Amino acid sequence: MGICRPLSKTLPDSPRQGMGVTRKLPPGERQSSVTPQVTPTRAPVKMRLTVKTVEAVRPGADRREVPDGLMPGLYLIVQPSGARSWAVRYRHQGIPRKHTLGRYPAVDLKAARTLAGKALRAVAEGRDPGREKIAARAAKADSVDRIVEEFLERHVRRSNRPRTAQETERLLRQHALPRWRGRVVREITRRDVLDVLDRVVDGGAPIAANRVLAAGQRRDEVARMRWDEIDIDNRLWTLAPARVKNNQFHEIPLSPAALAILKSVPRVAGSPFVLTNGGASPASGYSKGKRRLDALLPADMPPWRLHDLRRTCASGLARLGINLPVIEKVLNHASGSFAGIVGVYQKHSFADEKRAALEAWGRHIDALVSGKPAKVVRLRGQR
Repeated sequence: MGICRPLSKTLPDSPRQGMGVTRKLPPGERQSSVTPQVTPTRAPVKMRLTVKTVEAVRPGADRREVPDGLMPGLYLIVQPSGARSWAVRYRHQGIPRKHTLGRYPAVDLKAARTLAGKALRAVAEGRDPGREKIAARAAKADSVDRIVEEFLERHVRRSNRPRTAQETERLLRQHALPRWRGRVVREITRRDVLDVLDRVVDGGAPIAANRVLAAGQRRDEVARMRWDEIDIDNRLWTLAPARVKNNQFHEIPLSPAALAILKSVPRVAGSPFVLTNGGASPASGYSKGKRRLDALLPADMPPWRLHDLRRTCASGLARLGINLPVIEKVLNHASGSFAGIVGVYQKHSFADEKRAALEAWGRHIDALVSGKPAKVVRLRGQR
């Protein structure tokens, strides 16, 4: 009974070994009841990239992606050719996505981490930075900046005389680009174009100023008046929907004062425009004309714009006793008295009332110009 048979037990020889080695216990040694500790296997740790490690990565036969241990999702892409670039990987709506950040060394390690952080914040907000980059690239191709430069190069400079090309380029750079820079062409609306044209025409000119004052219409409508819109016999100026702000036909009765101005304008053979430079397009360069007018005005004259003449017409008609609905019809306002349901049911053209109002206004202007008192009939109460 005192003799113990040798026992055997599987024990690790070292902390680095597993439980696969059999070792016999010497005589007299008891079996230990303590369970040996086993060191767990750790997952490989991603290396934090540094400038030196980025430079030290060598290309292989296949494309390599080296992760950055500091910025999750950021990878250094190394091509077999040796070219390096940065990309961030993420998931959008459960789908793996890759977003290229730029080439190395143009985009260095610090910049790559910053860009990756912005992209991952976009992902956290539910956006897809990769898709956004593609959309931005497509939009840039149709940007106003690029289209203007292409238009100047392909059409303006090649097809026009130097002075004409220079003036066209000046107008685009002075009026269009400052207001539309960075926008996509398809986002530019008709209203945007009219606003820019209004500012261009706003400089004024003697003939244009007289006609705006006599007719009370918008600057762009007056500046682009066409001869085929004028009916001399019926003393009527008709604007098509495409030519007006509210997209509705607009008829303006022409007073004797307005007709006299029209008849004094020289006609350019073959040109559809009443005011034109050379016949091919509406007149431009109104700012020079306005400066000449300003030079004739008193030194203490407050600053004014061409659009002020339209306001003068509205205020003057009111002082002559013209009812507000008639004034709004003369000005072609769709709001005010004719807003909402009133505009739906009110179909009266106010043609006679508009003619009487503008003829009274024409007589008032003639009296101011000639210095003689006008025989003005008060029209208050007329509808």
